[in-house]
Amino acid sequence: MLPFASMWERVYLKNKRPCSFCGTMAFYQERIIPWLIHLSMRQRMPAPYRDRVVSSARGRVLEVGIGSGLNLPFYTSAATEIIGLDPSPKLLEMANKAAQKTPIPLRLVEGTAEAIPIEDHNVDAVVRTCSTKKRRPPGLSTRRNEAVHRSG
Repeated sequence: MLPFASMWERVYLKNKRPCSFCGTMAFYQERIIPWLIHLSMRQRMPAPYRDRVVSSARGRVLEVGIGSGLNLPFYTSAATEIIGLDPSPKLLEMANKAAQKTPIPLRLVEGTAEAIPIEDHNVDAVVRTCSTKKRRPPGLSTRRNEAVHRSG
């Protein structure tokens, strides 16, 4: 059994066939939840925080939990490349549409903070403003963020 599998993935793997609620949950995961995340994250209240954090990013930037790309307008020309990481294909699709409005090169990667699929010591800054932290196990995502960040 996969240690980080979702509830419906565990049921599917255990039974070797789709469970009755797997299709429903997949629908929500793919169609409803990304839009709820997008709508809840675009509130005006965190905009000053986003501006302060994101605009200070320099060089090659890894944004953990890029979501629908709501932070993209806050990046300055000091950011030479943005690598956007998110586990949701739908949110990455939304971020790709948002990226058309920014001149900074963007590479979108499907993945999680616990297993960032890029080489160690390969980014100049790590931005994490709105990602949820499930902490499986505690500290793993933080250690992985530190591993990909260039020291110095």
